Amino acid sequence: MAIDPVIFRFRAVVPPLELNWEVDEAFWVPIRELRSGKLDTIRPWRLLGRDWQMPAWDWEGHIIWGLTYSMLQEFLEDL
Repeated sequence: MAIDPVIFRFRAVVPPLELNWEVDEAFWVPIRELRSGKLDTIRPWRLLGRDWQMPAWDWEGHIIWGLTYSMLQEFLEDL
């Protein structure tokens, strides 16, 4: 499996996103919002009979967690 995170910086109008056959959903999230702590939440997850509390962000009802959350957290630490 290969994952290539892509991060964009826009100074003006944010372009619309176009999905293809391998993308179900895509949306823009301002980095300052991720860093602010206002989006922080916990996502309950049950795996192999055990309950987990996974860190996540809630952006306008979209839950960002798991591998995406981990990769973005690593990026934010390097800013």
